[in-house]
Amino acid sequence: MRTPQPKLFLSVFSNMRVAIPIGLLLFALAGCRMNLEKQVVGTWKVDTVKTVLSGEKLKSDADRKVAMELMETIELNIKEDKTFEMKVIFPVHGTWSVQNDHLILTPVLSKGESFSFAGKDTMDFSVGSEGKEMSAQIQNKDMGGTLVMTKAAS
Repeated sequence: MRTPQPKLFLSVFSNMRVAIPIGLLLFALAGCRMNLEKQVVGTWKVDTVKTVLSGEKLKSDADRKVAMELMETIELNIKEDKTFEMKVIFPVHGTWSVQNDHLILTPVLSKGESFSFAGKDTMDFSVGSEGKEMSAQIQNKDMGGTLVMTKAAS
């Protein structure tokens, strides 16, 4: 009968000491992502109190007032099947994904359609830790600032 070799035992034990914490970390990160994916599903509205906009097209009080009135009409519906619908002036629909603490909305366009969110093809929101608020930075010479959306009560 062979006796276990101490070096082999120490080597396996040492590798397990590293592998177990890494495995737990990966499991926790996957759980956070799954949790965030569940948190973002629902209806979102623009929070016009927290949203801050400025830029060339918003120089007068009247321009800012019209922009905020338009913002109040925006509704974003994020669905469990990884699709979304947004009502702005016209409806926008597409798919969504979560990367770290960010929600990425990718519009699906028909032939001949174009869409740009602050010069990008996607809308990138940073989601708050409790999943009830998210914000997007708008960096455009005509209009910039922070768009804040809050989740409607379910």
